[in-house]
Amino acid sequence: MKLERARELYSDYAEGTLTPAMKLALEQHFDADAEARADYDEFARIFAVLGDSAPVDIDVPLGFRAKVMELATAEQERRASAPRSLGDAIREWFAPSGRRRLSGGLLAGVAALVVAGVVFNPAINHPGTTPGTMFPGINTPAPDATPLMIQGVSTGMGTDGNFYHYFHIHLPQNVQSATVNAFVVTSSDQITDPAIRASDAHLALSAPMTLSNDEEMQIPVARAKRPEPGATLDMLVNWQSDSDPSHGGSQVVFTPFDVSDGGPATPPTANGNFYDTLRAIASVYHVTVIADATSSPTVAAAGWTSGDDVSKALNTVAGSVSYGVRKLNDTTYQVFDKR
Repeated sequence: MKLERARELYSDYAEGTLTPAMKLALEQHFDADAEARADYDEFARIFAVLGDSAPVDIDVPLGFRAKVMELATAEQERRASAPRSLGDAIREWFAPSGRRRLSGGLLAGVAALVVAGVVFNPAINHPGTTPGTMFPGINTPAPDATPLMIQGVSTGMGTDGNFYHYFHIHLPQNVQSATVNAFVVTSSDQITDPAIRASDAHLALSAPMTLSNDEEMQIPVARAKRPEPGATLDMLVNWQSDSDPSHGGSQVVFTPFDVSDGGPATPPTANGNFYDTLRAIASVYHVTVIADATSSPTVAAAGWTSGDDVSKALNTVAGSVSYGVRKLNDTTYQVFDKR
């Protein structure tokens, strides 16, 4: 964990409001880095002094608030009248919505979920390594494959007794730093339509977060109750380069809640919808499918034949819309846009 990242957590740590996962990550960072521990101790001394001090009232100059509001209104009008660019379209991914629920609340959908505190870990490899090698067991990518951002999904029991899915996020090889946002989605419309996503999807991050290329972000999602058989947990992740706002991308992952839950007896009806079909394959074959979502196919996806193996099923569906498939490991596949 970088010093700058740790400093963002100091005040919450001092007030005892960090999530258990984030508190543990910060304390492990202090144990491993004496400089970071000394840095926090200095902060804690200042924090204690300020906490003992009475707040000071400051007189605001006459007309100050009105001037601020005037400038804010003028800036809003300027942005509204400016021509839309690709950067504007990408920034639309991060538009706030009062209807979304913040991280830590119960999420509606196929099951009750709790999004726990996000953890940042040092990347397994150094910056510039081959995309796809950050998650154990992932094979070398095909030359024409989109670099992985969602590295994969792991599972395990948390110390709180909940069963967790950990979504592992790492930036593409050529992006040094980016703003990342993530949503738990329950329909294809939430993947493809920013307006529907803003109103109906659920935040997996309480706010967009900065991720650097030498870190891996883990988003833990706890299952609060047993889901329906065959249900999948789906997450959409968007990123936007900090150095070039026009450079960004989006990927979605469909992963079964638990292999032991069992999938449906017959493939769910997808009606040619690309993402619904990928979700159905993830459910029926008990595999994790990571798919490009920066743009969506403009034609209906083909179905697959009952009895096909998972690789053939995915290649049939992906090939019908000019997408490619690569096997990452025995339980994870990437579907990428070759257009």
